[in-house]
Amino acid sequence: ALIFLIVLSVIGLGLSSQYRTPLQSAAWPDKPVIEVMPFGSLVDDQTHLAFAQGFTSEVLHKISHLDGFYVIKPEIRGASGFDRSAIDVDQELQTDYVLSGNVQIHGTEIRIAVELKNAQSGHIEPLNFKRHFDLQTYFDLQAEVALAIAETLKFETGPEVVERVVARPTDQLDAHRHYLLAKDAWMDRTHDSLQSAIQHLRTALQLEPQSARYNGFLGIVYTTLAENELTDDVSSCFRAALDHAEIALASDPNNCEALIVLADYSERSRDFVQAEAYLLAAAHISNGDETVHQSLAELYIKTGNIAKGLEHIQVARILNPFNPAVRWLENKFLLAFGKIEESKKSNETLIKGWPEYPNVQNYLWEYHLVRGEYAQALDAIPDAPGSSRHTIMASLVLIDQQDWQALEALHGDREMSTSLKLLAATQRNDAELACRLLRNALANDEFWWTSYLQVAPFAAFEKLKSQPCTEDILKQYGIGIHHVPRSEIYEI
Repeated sequence: ALIFLIVLSVIGLGLSSQYRTPLQSAAWPDKPVIEVMPFGSLVDDQTHLAFAQGFTSEVLHKISHLDGFYVIKPEIRGASGFDRSAIDVDQELQTDYVLSGNVQIHGTEIRIAVELKNAQSGHIEPLNFKRHFDLQTYFDLQAEVALAIAETLKFETGPEVVERVVARPTDQLDAHRHYLLAKDAWMDRTHDSLQSAIQHLRTALQLEPQSARYNGFLGIVYTTLAENELTDDVSSCFRAALDHAEIALASDPNNCEALIVLADYSERSRDFVQAEAYLLAAAHISNGDETVHQSLAELYIKTGNIAKGLEHIQVARILNPFNPAVRWLENKFLLAFGKIEESKKSNETLIKGWPEYPNVQNYLWEYHLVRGEYAQALDAIPDAPGSSRHTIMASLVLIDQQDWQALEALHGDREMSTSLKLLAATQRNDAELACRLLRNALANDEFWWTSYLQVAPFAAFEKLKSQPCTEDILKQYGIGIHHVPRSEIYEI
């Protein structure tokens, strides 16, 4: 019942019509752009580092309440995770200011040293704060930093904005410490780190059981655990995520993390309209979280609204140019629109900046495939022969090539999935079998290929989209069809 009421309130706000992304403006950027660097810690200690990273997150959150500028950011943990020289942020985004700083806690004293650099002139404005350390001071300093930036840049802040900026999220310092440690653990995305995050959040919730912030983020952690199949009980994790999201929204209807969890639930339930409403609400509230725009892009890909998907992935890249998942998805759009060489160049940047990113090597086999270089495509598949991912990728190459003998040899005695049979039937021009298999694939929740259907310019997918029955069948599941006109030029 709670989910239903929240959806009604979101739709009632008319967010899909009111919400405007920066790229809908005639001239982007139409406001100054500030890049916020991760605040450092002068003490080499995990707790102090977590507090420094948490301080960065909180300052970003405070700044997001100010309407005078756009904020871009790297991953909070990222200084050692990517090669910054791979991306010229100032050139890409025309950055106006860069905010950096460090946090030092010494006994009962907290010191914050902040620098606001004019990216064009090189002038640095130092902003230093020194206070007796307690919980109130910790949160007040975050608000002071945000308001000092607004004052330095001469942005007007009305009383309502100031009230939002100075609001403190908790009165429990120990609970907040566990929350920060949970966020730090969550970033690793491993089974052990996610279990650690859950334990930290449970400890925080013992101190503040109804906290929207802790319940909402716990919903995100459980969702991450389930979606990455890092648990033996995926359904229980999804259920726990939903339960904590409902608790969070009961305390705070504007909790962004809870809205994201409900969007995920709606998408898995094939209610794409509700999923869109939740994500648009989250984007409106967060005002700077690139992962929300990434989720919207992925949703629009699945439902066939490629134009909106492209718009949101552009916004996600602007808000965080250092997020490799966003860059990788942008490469998929470039391939889909036939901009093969641009996609290759973009992927080279991705490889240079994030050589360890797991999806980065998946690009080359697709690059060769769209060029009809089948032997090179097979050689470029990154996974080991015999693995399920290698079999799927190799099957797509062989189906595109219409090498039925090699496809049969690849699978041997193992039966192909319904989706692969569907694509093979399409390439063989067996429309009746293709339509029957399409119904079976969707009935069995084989949705993994629907994103490929929209953005991968492979022969089998293009032919499937042109089948008379395809659009009618997909409509029953809320999935639209987008035909990419190869003659059109898209600038990303």
